[in-house]
Amino acid sequence: HKPVCVFGINKYLPGDEVPTDSCEVCHCGTTVNTSTGFHNIQCTPMACNTTCQKGFSYEAVSGQCCGICVQKQCIYENEGHPNIISTVE
Repeated sequence: HKPVCVFGINKYLPGDEVPTDSCEVCHCGTTVNTSTGFHNIQCTPMACNTTCQKGFSYEAVSGQCCGICVQKQCIYENEGHPNIISTVE
């Protein structure tokens, strides 16, 4: 066997990114599966940025890997002092 990973009908070289439909980032690894002779695909969870600006909070979005920042408060500066106004839900 050539030093490749097989995913579906496609072949990938070690180090190549392997596109998947999951919320993971996958690459063709350097370790070999002894039963198939092909390289293993290694995946890690997709890193989502959950840090939001002041006045926003992170919320999960159904059907998507990463959520979004949703505005919860308005913040404005008045002579250097922050004033916070909560949004009405």
